[in-house]
Amino acid sequence: LDNYIYAAVMDACSKSGRWKKALELFDEMKKASYTHPHLRPNEYTYSVAITSCGNNGAPWKHAMQLLEEMKANKMTIHLITYNAAITALSKASRANARSTAKGKASQRFGSSMMKQQQQQQRLEGDFINLDHEELWKKALDLLQQIKNDGLEPDGFSYSAAISCCGSGGRWEEALELMDVMKRGGNPKTRPNKIAYTAAITACGRSGRYKEAQELFDDMKLQGLQPDRVTYNALLSSLRIAQEPEKALALWNDICGKTTTTNSSASTTTKQTSFATARRDKSVQPDIIAVTDVIAALTRSNDCQDYRQEIDQVFVDAVDRGILLKTTLDSMWEVDLSGLSFPVARAAVRYVLGRVKERIVSSTTQNAKDRSDADDDDEATSSREVTFITGVGKNVTSPTTTLRDYIVNCLQQDFVPPIEGTVPPRAMGTVCVSTDALQDWIEAVIEPQQQSP
Repeated sequence: LDNYIYAAVMDACSKSGRWKKALELFDEMKKASYTHPHLRPNEYTYSVAITSCGNNGAPWKHAMQLLEEMKANKMTIHLITYNAAITALSKASRANARSTAKGKASQRFGSSMMKQQQQQQRLEGDFINLDHEELWKKALDLLQQIKNDGLEPDGFSYSAAISCCGSGGRWEEALELMDVMKRGGNPKTRPNKIAYTAAITACGRSGRYKEAQELFDDMKLQGLQPDRVTYNALLSSLRIAQEPEKALALWNDICGKTTTTNSSASTTTKQTSFATARRDKSVQPDIIAVTDVIAALTRSNDCQDYRQEIDQVFVDAVDRGILLKTTLDSMWEVDLSGLSFPVARAAVRYVLGRVKERIVSSTTQNAKDRSDADDDDEATSSREVTFITGVGKNVTSPTTTLRDYIVNCLQQDFVPPIEGTVPPRAMGTVCVSTDALQDWIEAVIEPQQQSP
């Protein structure tokens, strides 16, 4: 055995995600070198070990410790090794951000998403920075060390450092690094998609939506197509800044639609383009985008004016297979437990609206199909609608559960109000009985039938 065999096996372990095994082999080399000097780790094996930490989210302290050992042994540290160390800091910083946001996740995404967040945090437990050290400072220090060693940071170096700043909410430092990349003139340091997305995320976490939007527009003008992560980062900034119309415009942009705002206060139609570059049609919104745009519309001071827009966003999400991946026949029992409160509210309006449309349609069929229509109407109206909510409490309001929230929504969002009940044997559900459903539909249909 020699250094190169160990390095090859360590590299294979690293590429297969087994970073712990790679570091165990490295420690084995160090111990064996006391009796077999030819096994003493060299610059290459150190680089492989640090790269393993950076690529696989290993504890960042391991990477930094190995880097310090290289300096103590007066080894030459190459750019790829520095980049791996910065990447380890960046991944640890992102893990910290996810850990810090777990309380907010329960409010925005619901109990099911909260469980997924907790499971992910348990998986990341080995490298979450429990001391909450400012990792972005360490990343910037490494960038300076690269320059002090006579090397030039490349796009990967800057992107990883910007990502670290982004996770730490250091938007000013992230923008400074972006300016450095733009001024450099070297094609290798030109801002790439990763750098732009990380900088947008940094601005978004601090509610600096104007800076985030400028970066987004500049990115597209430079010919770089935003991906789903980029769109979500900008949507998050607009949600935090409570900019509902801009969030809606961005949603329509990712959906390839013209922005139309029809509110009770005003009615306007406008074409909103976040940049002149053509949108990548392969990029589609996801549940995170849906949740953020609906949250932005809901949290505005005049949220009632945006109900129509919220409902249209929800319809878009259903049409794209993001939400309620069911047929109409299976909508009599709908699981809301994994949704945020505002999205669940829109889901209730959508489901009951579709049920009403089906019943109204069955009563207006022509005489030829009248007998079938009557049978369908009887079958449809003889069933109750059940919303599965769970019984967990909302973290920010211990007295409010999703179940109680939905009961209130049935009273507030429908005219006349719909009575929702919680069955004693199914405390995690809200039911709209056959009679309550029929009374509401008849009250809605009757004025329509009487109008000329």
